[in-house]
Amino acid sequence: MEDVWRSIPPGHSVDGRAYRFAREVAAAPGTSVLDVGCGDGRLAAELVKSGAQVNGTDPSRIAIERAREAVPGAVFNQLGAAGRLPYDDSRFDTVTCIHVLQHVVDTQLLLSEIRRVLRPGGTVAVAVPNNGRLYRTLVALAAYERRHDPLQPIIRFYSDRSLARALDELGFEHIETQERGGIPLIRPLLAAVARKPATGSGR
Repeated sequence: MEDVWRSIPPGHSVDGRAYRFAREVAAAPGTSVLDVGCGDGRLAAELVKSGAQVNGTDPSRIAIERAREAVPGAVFNQLGAAGRLPYDDSRFDTVTCIHVLQHVVDTQLLLSEIRRVLRPGGTVAVAVPNNGRLYRTLVALAAYERRHDPLQPIIRFYSDRSLARALDELGFEHIETQERGGIPLIRPLLAAVARKPATGSGR
């Protein structure tokens, strides 16, 4: 992880489509937001500008150091080795998880932790590369090696159904998925919004 971040230059390009989606969900004055997999704080900076109260967490020490330097208006904490989010139960109104799930070994643990730190009725916004049937078929024909570069740290691939199922099985409700960007039928981004149930325990 640290080697990956050492190789990423400051000012690197980001997925504008995914960031726009995250802003639509989380950018509101006074909203408490946790950006999971915050990297160097690029999304956190945009959410701070909207008036949100932003925390960020990432497993990379280098990324967290860059984020703290670049975004003094947010609070950043390194993710622990056990994968637990370093926050209390029911702490946040919204959690953003943008281009993270495809890199995660223990998806169940991360989604469980996101659900734990969300307040009852809180919202999670997830974005991953689209790997729906038609999109992956076209990619396989036209750009398989580029899309599935063996040197990229991507270990999971999601369709709208598999992403919705993962969120459902981890206890989220009112799940909505949408393909975004590009042109119809071959949109590269898969975005999902879901809610933690408003009743029940904090977990």
